[in-house]
Amino acid sequence: MLKVSYVLGKFPVTSESWLQEKLSWIIKESKGDIKYSFFSFGTGNEKIDEQVKDLRFLSVPKSVTIRYFLSIFLFVKYFFIDRMALLRFVRDKNLNIKEKIVTQIFYFDFFYDCLRSSDIVHCHFGMIANKILTVERSIKSSAKIVVSFYGQDVERYPLLKGRDYYKYMIERSDYILAMTNFMKKRLVTLGFDSGRVRLMRSGVDLGKYKFKNRYFYSGSIFRMVSMGRIVEKKGFDDLLKAIALVKKMHPNIHLRIIGGAHESWRKYEKELFELKKTLGLDNEVKFTGMVPHDKIGEYMDDAHLMVQLSKTGKDKDTEGLPFVILEGQSMGLPVVATKHAGIPEGVLDGETGFLVEEGDYKQAAEKIKYFINNSNEVDVFSKNARLFMEAEFDISKRGFEMSHFYKELILK
Repeated sequence: MLKVSYVLGKFPVTSESWLQEKLSWIIKESKGDIKYSFFSFGTGNEKIDEQVKDLRFLSVPKSVTIRYFLSIFLFVKYFFIDRMALLRFVRDKNLNIKEKIVTQIFYFDFFYDCLRSSDIVHCHFGMIANKILTVERSIKSSAKIVVSFYGQDVERYPLLKGRDYYKYMIERSDYILAMTNFMKKRLVTLGFDSGRVRLMRSGVDLGKYKFKNRYFYSGSIFRMVSMGRIVEKKGFDDLLKAIALVKKMHPNIHLRIIGGAHESWRKYEKELFELKKTLGLDNEVKFTGMVPHDKIGEYMDDAHLMVQLSKTGKDKDTEGLPFVILEGQSMGLPVVATKHAGIPEGVLDGETGFLVEEGDYKQAAEKIKYFINNSNEVDVFSKNARLFMEAEFDISKRGFEMSHFYKELILK
């Protein structure tokens, strides 16, 4: 039986709930022909799906002193298990001695069986793949290496870490999977072989995200929703400015912004709260904070329109194709979004929503007003959105495509 091992960051987490959904469907579509294992760098905050079995978490002691003692044990352990791999690890000039003792020997131990016993090792996110590949150089696995990229791993990390950040991955990986054509082109510019970079779109569980007709009656409250972590690339500052412009003509509006801020983004979150107050939007805009993924569907169900004004942040962070845009359209939500990264591949401009230039909150305001002023169009765009998702982003099709890809890859 074919054995596929997934390498993940913290798992499962609310902000990446789509990833667990995606993996669960791949397992379903494999019809029991493939054995899956999961190797995660930490526990997340979401419930683990029943399809996800054989899930292991990396455990590294917080105390550096304890790490030193345990590392001695691990060095002795692999001296007897695989001294050639250990020797290559010790001689690896890409890692300094402290890294090897304090961190990398724990990666070596955690991923040893994964790399030795798997037919395919599929890493999700480029920076996660780099962590396992640092020890793969020593272990010399015969497994096929597949890496899926999603956004900031394509743009931000190479800028932060330098152009050689993916050097070994470029040499060692068998296939690189990009979720959009935009991303595929960017990966090629980073040095990946175009023949080994493959488009593999994400999918939506259309049975889970039920369609709802989005009727809007003139004079009633026009409800909008926007989702994502509170980070600059989500463009929430532009969104607040757009809503302030809409309010001048249509005061009967309401926007929910769903998502929380990590500690490093608390200052930006505070700035958004202050901007909301300055613009006089205390009654029109509500920040919900982080909510469980199953609650998000309720908020989308209550809205007439989704607005996602993503942009490239000052830190060069970018999107891939925000999954919430696909979820929203699956439920019949028209979308106003930006021409950012892969978003134009997930929204049909003028049919399922409207696309505006990054940072152009005035244009975004005009598109929002279009739906308010043309209430009949909300229903038309709503139906188009669902049909588009059924045709291009059905997760059952994507799950079958991925399981077939694994079988095809192992025969090469």
